[in-house]
Amino acid sequence: MCCMLGVGAVLAHYGFAFKVLNIIAGLYLLYLGAMLFFSKGQLSITKVTQLPSKKQMFLNGAVVCISNPKAWIFLSALLPTFLDANDPFSLPRILSITVMLVFIEFCSLSIYALGGAILKKFLQTHLRLLEIFTAVIICAIGVLMMLR
Repeated sequence: MCCMLGVGAVLAHYGFAFKVLNIIAGLYLLYLGAMLFFSKGQLSITKVTQLPSKKQMFLNGAVVCISNPKAWIFLSALLPTFLDANDPFSLPRILSITVMLVFIEFCSLSIYALGGAILKKFLQTHLRLLEIFTAVIICAIGVLMMLR
């Protein structure tokens, strides 16, 4: 919501700032892809003896989401396309975008949770292949963002 009211409104009025943000985001994705490609990741699965409380898990997830720079950059680049230059602070528009993003996020995280159990065995034997594949895709998206 902060992005819609602040950075999103600025980017809607200044096309140059939007292009600069796309280039910065593309370079960041290239960096992430290169780091992943050259990493020698190891999968470590340990048994948890005591699960954290639901409240603690929620707070941990909220802190991670709020402090994630990729999410801020993504929303700052995405939202100006949905803002009206004549009325960038339209409450119905902001609420509808927020509801859609929350719904999409809920669906995405549910799919991740369901797929996690299935992918556990695959990752134990094919982790490096997955890292290389992911790194190439991230770099390709970074290049496309910069060329856009």
